[in-house]
Amino acid sequence: MKCGICGRILENSEDPLSSDCGGDCWGCIGETEADSGYIPSLEQVRLEYAAGLRPNLIFSPKISFNYTPSPSGCVVVEAQIKLSKPNGAPWAGEVISVCLVCSTVKENFRQVSQEEKLTTNSAGNINFVFTFPEVKNYEKLYVEVFLEKTKWRYPVVLPNS
Repeated sequence: MKCGICGRILENSEDPLSSDCGGDCWGCIGETEADSGYIPSLEQVRLEYAAGLRPNLIFSPKISFNYTPSPSGCVVVEAQIKLSKPNGAPWAGEVISVCLVCSTVKENFRQVSQEEKLTTNSAGNINFVFTFPEVKNYEKLYVEVFLEKTKWRYPVVLPNS
């Protein structure tokens, strides 16, 4: 039997991350639970990372938004993005690519801003500042964050909308 997420063979005695977690492997389930902040899984996954079992582990960045209306009627948005290493230390000096995308009717995505390359500071933070663009009523705006081969999308919702 194989993991329903990644296809890893389950219960392989030579693979400590292959434990069957209801049809998915511990490798996938542990990372998902740890990334969402579930403490027991986070502690175990950090031990596995330190032991070299998860060398390519990257947790999703944490993001928050601040909105400032401008006199021209536009809304300036500051996305504060924090990146941490799997052991919990800040990921300083890392180049992250960031841009804005919109979802379309067919659930495709179109880029609505230039991609920016930003470098995290000593605390693992970057600030991505943009003016909320005009989007069609049926479209949703996202900040798209790239690190190495991994991509995340975070919805941007104006307050009171």
